[in-house]
Amino acid sequence: MAVNDSMSASSNAEEISDSRNVLFSPAEEPSSATSVDMDEMEVLLGPLSADEEAFFEAVRTGDKEAVQNLIKTKHVDVNCRNTNGETALQIAVEEQAIDIVHALLKNKADIGSTLFQAVRNNCLQCVKILVAYDSNRKTTTAKPLERLAATTARNSSGKFDEFQTPLGLAVLNENYEIVEFLVSKGYKVEDPQTQKAQDAAERNEKESMAGLKTLALASPLYISHLFLHESKHLGLRSAEHAASDPLFRCIVLKKKLKELASSEDEFRDDYRALSAQCENFAIKLLDECRNLEEIAAVLDMPELEKMKDDVHLKDKEKRLRVLNLAIKYQNMKFIAHPYSQVMLNSVVYKGTSGWHKLSFPVKLVLVMLYTLFMPLCMLGYMLTPTNRVTKKLEIPLFKLMSQASSVIWFLVLVTTSAFEDKYDTFLRLSPLSRSTLMLLCMF
Repeated sequence: MAVNDSMSASSNAEEISDSRNVLFSPAEEPSSATSVDMDEMEVLLGPLSADEEAFFEAVRTGDKEAVQNLIKTKHVDVNCRNTNGETALQIAVEEQAIDIVHALLKNKADIGSTLFQAVRNNCLQCVKILVAYDSNRKTTTAKPLERLAATTARNSSGKFDEFQTPLGLAVLNENYEIVEFLVSKGYKVEDPQTQKAQDAAERNEKESMAGLKTLALASPLYISHLFLHESKHLGLRSAEHAASDPLFRCIVLKKKLKELASSEDEFRDDYRALSAQCENFAIKLLDECRNLEEIAAVLDMPELEKMKDDVHLKDKEKRLRVLNLAIKYQNMKFIAHPYSQVMLNSVVYKGTSGWHKLSFPVKLVLVMLYTLFMPLCMLGYMLTPTNRVTKKLEIPLFKLMSQASSVIWFLVLVTTSAFEDKYDTFLRLSPLSRSTLMLLCMF
């Protein structure tokens, strides 16, 4: 009877086992296809003993006493497989029999790829138990179990799982609680771009399958939980904390995904969709600001000064660090967002209250007057740079006007010099010729 139950269970396409080749579509729910390795063929063809049949039946029905009795008195191998290639632990996780899972793990059952199954079944309690009972997990990191699950699944279920992890699967399934738990235990989705392959064939394969991990990396769910977790354990002003900041990750990922869309033709549409998703998530975060103070807090990221890749941002306006970063990585929607423009205007028009309210003709007249007297203003600034009046020339608006005025003055002087060349007999020794030459040298 146990054999019949096991055979009928093979028709369930949702079960995960070590004897199956699991293929995931980056944009769809996982699907499974039956495939076994040659080493496992003997296991599937070999008949089960009476004790093993009773053991699997006890696991399936949740009979804890019978399971413990068969392991201790009948010495049944806790890691034996049924006719479907499933272990007792996999069946217990599938049935969400918590007591049986505890009993099997206490008797040193191999976890293998069972963590994938627990994540796929959205069983948070099973995930917690498997993580807690992992004998390879060190106190300082949670990566060994994730590595073990992926390695075991890869050895028995094909190459897909090499590019997928339990956390990545939980992110794809959008399971909030499991993602929160795994991230709190130190799990991370590694950036496939940082993993270097040994040979060309392996490198091409990794590049083609990198989209599986990129799906999780660009997920707002993962980005948010990673930031919340690292905010508790890292210094708020550290470079590592800035790297996990949602805005920073979205801005950087958006550009990176756009570049991948250009180089990876197979996943072009997927990468473009992920790039747009990152940009939209950054905009939604900015939309949550309720006043100018919150906008300033979001667009000011002091941690960027400590990041090697963005040292050039040090000398920029402090309140526009994130906006400068968005300009560098070409996040057009973020730059054009009304809140970004509000903060930009508050910096550009600082110290010139009422300028934006003036009519265009008035602004034009004022700009022309400033252009006319700009050389005198610059001379005054060089002589008395700390003066209260000349100090206003450091305002961004005046800097912009000064730059435009200097170009106009340069063009005027070049034009004057051209006329001097044409009428050199008249202007060769004139004061105008000497003054023009001196001014051109100054420029």
